Amino acid sequence: MRLAITVVSLVLLCTSLALGHTVRVDASGGGDYISIQEGVAFASPGDTVLVAAGEYSAFDYGEPHGGQIYIDKSLTLMSEEGAEATVIVGHASSPQTILVGEEPGGKVVVIDGFRIVSSPELAMLLFEGYPGSAVRRCILEGNAYGIRVPNGWYEISDCTIRNTAGFGIEVGAPAGTGCSVFRNTLVDNGRGIDTAYGVTHVGASVFENTVIGGSTGIVCGEGSGVHHNLVRDCGTGLGIFGSAGYVSCNTVVHCGVGVSTGDGCTHIGFGGNIIALNGTGVYRACFLGDYNCNDVWGNNTDYQVVIPAGDDNFPDCDPMFCAPGANNYYLDEFSPCASGETCGLIGALPVGCGASPVLESSWGGVKALFR
Repeated sequence: MRLAITVVSLVLLCTSLALGHTVRVDASGGGDYISIQEGVAFASPGDTVLVAAGEYSAFDYGEPHGGQIYIDKSLTLMSEEGAEATVIVGHASSPQTILVGEEPGGKVVVIDGFRIVSSPELAMLLFEGYPGSAVRRCILEGNAYGIRVPNGWYEISDCTIRNTAGFGIEVGAPAGTGCSVFRNTLVDNGRGIDTAYGVTHVGASVFENTVIGGSTGIVCGEGSGVHHNLVRDCGTGLGIFGSAGYVSCNTVVHCGVGVSTGDGCTHIGFGGNIIALNGTGVYRACFLGDYNCNDVWGNNTDYQVVIPAGDDNFPDCDPMFCAPGANNYYLDEFSPCASGETCGLIGALPVGCGASPVLESSWGGVKALFR
């Protein structure tokens, strides 16, 4: 009987989401409401709150949620014209600009296409998202912190986060839940992506991101998978803690330390990574588990601790980037990392020069590769 009730509840939830209406917000008065919080407050579960271009304050609607946009139900919050044209300004009266609440029962929340600035603490604090919840195509800049996800299932993708004093993205989903963080660009934040927030098992998937600058590019927490990320110009490129799942096919360059592991970590899979042109390549305070097919080359010190003989299948050598002086870390067609019989592609980016030259070497071009 309990199973039947659960199935019926899920069917009703999906039906209500499918039948949602559109509520339009326009600061100039051309919609149903002039503030985003009004639109969210009066929307029904499953509705889409569509926001016209303009500048909005998180404080516009006042109490009971003054200073923040508070979401307590399943809905889609979406801009009409994208993040560059639709700005939400944080307010000193609230520590976060967008808050998805902790109400029981779960909800599916999608936030799409906003630029969030001047948050006194967090740009977004996201609780209790069910599968399908997402943050997409947002720009966060000049906030104290970026996006924090203490629990739930969220996808965070295609966002640009820059100039935060603290972290860009921080996730801490307990066992049985998990977040996916992919195709984001993070520039000059205190830390880029941190999957070691608050719990002993995170299980986040972090892939195809570009992280530039900051004290640590990606903090790999317990159970996380970190794949195909380009990390450069950080204090530490990859910081690995606990049993961090598998870390593969990343390119880490021009950092003080390429890869560092914390005390107490146990079995870590680490394979197919390029760690090059850093101060120290691999510094490890514990056993790295499966260590295969990595190219550690051209660092001031390649290994702070010697890798035991026989636990790598690839000779460390020049990865032959297309134009490292111009921050182009695609591979030359003759690169030993391009595609070997034993290891396949090593690093985050494929062949981009030689017989098949890359047409665009900007960071926009790097992101476009993964769209």
